[in-house]
Amino acid sequence: MFIVGVLFLTSSLFATAFVFDSRGHQRQLLLHIISPSISTTQQQESESVLKSSSSDDDWNDSTNNNYNIKRVPVVAGNWKLNPSTVQEASSLLKLLASNFIHHRDNNSAEEVVQHQLQPEVIVFPPFPFIERAVSILEGTGIKVGAQNVGTAVKGAFTGEVSTSMIRSLGCDYVMVGHSERRTIFDETDESINTKIKLALEEGGLKIVLCVGESLEEYENELLSSVVNLQIKKALKDISKDQIMNSGGGCNLIIAYEPIWAIGTGKVATPVQAQMAHVVVRKTLEELYGWDIANQIQIQYGGSVTPDSIADLMSMADVDGALVGGASLTADGFTRIVDGASSA
Repeated sequence: MFIVGVLFLTSSLFATAFVFDSRGHQRQLLLHIISPSISTTQQQESESVLKSSSSDDDWNDSTNNNYNIKRVPVVAGNWKLNPSTVQEASSLLKLLASNFIHHRDNNSAEEVVQHQLQPEVIVFPPFPFIERAVSILEGTGIKVGAQNVGTAVKGAFTGEVSTSMIRSLGCDYVMVGHSERRTIFDETDESINTKIKLALEEGGLKIVLCVGESLEEYENELLSSVVNLQIKKALKDISKDQIMNSGGGCNLIIAYEPIWAIGTGKVATPVQAQMAHVVVRKTLEELYGWDIANQIQIQYGGSVTPDSIADLMSMADVDGALVGGASLTADGFTRIVDGASSA
């Protein structure tokens, strides 16, 4: 094994090098940087990350083929309970539509040829704005999704919304398992599993499944076990045939969102995001095998900004972003999409 490229600094503690093994497979190597300016605590934390990144499992042929696979990036904007009125929502949607049409009109011939590698873009507005979003964004390439869905198909369930309702409005995606739904509304892994099954049965709906650990869980080194369990419970009794659609694509996206980074301004470093995404992909491999696990896009979510997106997207297993507050301004969200495009 030998290094064939330039060393890329990923943080004050690590650098990334790309190497080829004896079989010609390209692999990403995380190198530990020793510096007298780094504190003892930082050194211990970095040694822990390095150890987890260099296990035998990370270096076998199956778990490194992802560096040879090009997954289409996916950038999604979660509007949460915003904006306050349909008039404000319409203004934001029109600005987004204008931005994306403008981008397309100014593409060079070469960029048009490479358009398939540009990010898939999704917005998740509140329920009352979904129909307006579908109408205004028509022709822009931006997809629309619902932030949540109920656990029933129809009946006496006041306040609930079914998968058939959101699909009939034109939604292509539904988000389930967001940490705010889990913590504020006490949603369980079991109810999330029910929602995913209903969405898959509906047909035409893709799922963005959110997973992630709390600050306390992170500090107690429980990230792997928490994320692994959340994914396995959410996807219980869901087959690989259900995960894949008839066109050969995936019906599932995973959004890793460390709870301690959501709305706090704190962002996981690119190395931290990559390590968490490796955990996600290994869990998917356990469930569905490497071929499918390697096709599923994994987003990072947690205070993503135009300034942080490029570094995050430089990691091999970060396939996009689930954007919160920054998606509420058209220019900011467009810059994040641009950052994902250029990474």
